[in-house]
Formats: sequence, C-alpha cells, structure tokens
Amino acid sequence: MQGRRRGGYPAALRDMQHLWGLPRESLSPRDQRALQMHNTLAFFALEVIDECAKAKLPVAIENPSGSMVWSLPELHDRIHNSLEHVRKVTTDYCCWGTPWRKRTTMTFWFWPAAVASLARVCRASRGGKGKPAICSTSCQPHVHLSGLDPETKTFRTKQADPYPLKMVEALVAASGLAKRIAID
Repeated sequence: MQGRRRGGYPAALRDMQHLWGLPRESLSPRDQRALQMHNTLAFFALEVIDECAKAKLPVAIENPSGSMVWSLPELHDRIHNSLEHVRKVTTDYCCWGTPWRKRTTMTFWFWPAAVASLARVCRASRGGKGKPAICSTSCQPHVHLSGLDPETKTFRTKQADPYPLKMVEALVAASGLAKRIAID
C-alpha cells in the first residue's frame, strides 16, 4: 500500500480518522515529506489566525469545500470561539466566470459584513444518464477537472488553482481596501 497511487491520482495522505495524516508506515517517504509540509503549513495558518484574531486584524483561510482542513478540531475551535467576528462563505468558481465549478469555502475573521456577497453557489441542473450537469451561470456543461492533462502531464485540477479575477475584484471591493488605497 505504501505510496500506492490509483488511476494516476496521488495517494491519500489523510482520512477522516487521521486528519493530521495516515500512519507513517502506510506512506512512502515522498508522501511522508508532503504530509509534513502540509501539516506545517496548516499549523502556521492556525498560528496566524490566532495572532490576527488577538489583534483584531482581518485574516482569512480558504480551501476547497470538501477539504479535510474544515474538519480539523483546531480550526473548528477557532471558528466557534469567535463567532461574532467570523463569516464563513462558500462559493463556486463557475459563478465567477470559470468553466469549472470548484466549490470553495472561505472563513473570514474581522472582515466587513460585505464579504457575505461572495457567497455564490451554482444550481447546476442534473444531467441525464451519462450527460454532464449544466452550469446555472454559463448554461454550459461544467469542465470536469480530473486526471492528467495529456499535453502538460499535470493534474487538471492545477488549472483551477488561481482565483477567478472577478472573485478577487469582488473580495477587494467587499474588504473596503480599494477605498482605503484610493484615499491614500
């Protein structure tokens, strides 16, 4: 099982019973290093959230909605210990102009209430048997991001890494940052 990949997909590094990582003996050395790096980043993010929340500075964390990070008790505690200052928003990238759905959740501490305007969820119609769902924004089938791109030999999910520009513009507008920059 060590380092085994199925159908060209990376091996799982964690599951719901092992949110901080599968037992080391079940992971290849490469996957152990990847897990350690990801956990280091998660702990660092939790520390940043703590420090910003103490100082009442705006801070946010974003991950795909299905990410196990949202199940981490440590993050859950930080969200629920400061509920009056937290806004959790779920959005689909297709609602911001991408051809793929990519449902993403963002949690904001000490941000203006206007960040709630980022909550946009696709109401894709169900496709028939063997037919793709149709995006409620573009009225086109969603591009399915799975497997390897035959040209670039990278995972298709990589093309969905950048935030949609329209979403970034809406986030800047909701933050009030654009007004502050214009004044300065």
